[in-house]
Amino acid sequence: MAEPILLIHWRSPGDITCMTACVRDLVLTYPGRFEVHVAGACSELWEHNPHVARVWGACPPRSIARYRLSYAAKLRQSNQNPQHLLAAFHADLGQQLGVPVPVLLPRGDLYLSDRQCDHRPLAEAYWFLVAGGKDRVATKLWSPARFQQTVDLLSEREIQIVQGGAAHRGHRHASLNGVRNCVGQTSLRDVLWWIYHADGVICPPTFAMHVAAAFEKPCIVIAGGREPWWWGAYVNAWERHFGPDCQPVQVPHRFLHTLGSLDCCRHGGCWKTRVLADQEGDPHACVNTVQNSDEDTLPACLNMITPQMVVDAVGSYSEAGP
Repeated sequence: MAEPILLIHWRSPGDITCMTACVRDLVLTYPGRFEVHVAGACSELWEHNPHVARVWGACPPRSIARYRLSYAAKLRQSNQNPQHLLAAFHADLGQQLGVPVPVLLPRGDLYLSDRQCDHRPLAEAYWFLVAGGKDRVATKLWSPARFQQTVDLLSEREIQIVQGGAAHRGHRHASLNGVRNCVGQTSLRDVLWWIYHADGVICPPTFAMHVAAAFEKPCIVIAGGREPWWWGAYVNAWERHFGPDCQPVQVPHRFLHTLGSLDCCRHGGCWKTRVLADQEGDPHACVNTVQNSDEDTLPACLNMITPQMVVDAVGSYSEAGP
């Protein structure tokens, strides 16, 4: 008889997407041994998942053994240990269960309804763009003017852009011209649907890049040097990135990073969260900012990435393939 276990995680949708891979690989590695229940944030990401017995709300039963998943220890070691966030979930669960949980596939495990698979949200081809994110991690956010320049350059290539993103309090998104604007108009399930049918995704390190990986879609990630590229990049690097049992990434992302280009990210990501200091000596503020020609203040590592680099990365998929 399968052992019921409850896996809990309360963070962001990108984290939950990585957690879905952990559940899939546990079930595939030990068929019939575990009956997996889940609880926590973003419950809609578990819909239609064949590996989950039940998604619990606020009051899961006390009779099921509970495991709170965390990648905090691996995050603290991320500059020294070239391991992906996805693999960090596997390592934590394996340690708690006392059995190895290898990464088998280098992507999350998301499912759409049959109707969503069969019906496109837009008849024409498009790329899905996220031009913003959370205020509390402002160092991830590229220049609004550069996003607009990118859209304009892609329009010259007749590439249609659908702009998405959450409009919750504490989020900000550039207001762009020449796009189909869906910011604040989509649920998490809708975002899956839009990305599933997209030709590709353009975004900072965020939920959308994990969804793109789950559906094996091209993705351009505007990353800079805030975090070590191996923590979030869906690329074929070396064995330790996802682990020796993992299959190759079928559609590698173009992860535009500048790690190693500046003294502040010479040997790893700074993990700073604020562009401007709240007070003198603020430990969370970027130490190397630039005011560019668009009068935007950016981390210098992000300022090094240009719209043409993004457009060239988009073109690389059609010109040379993944």
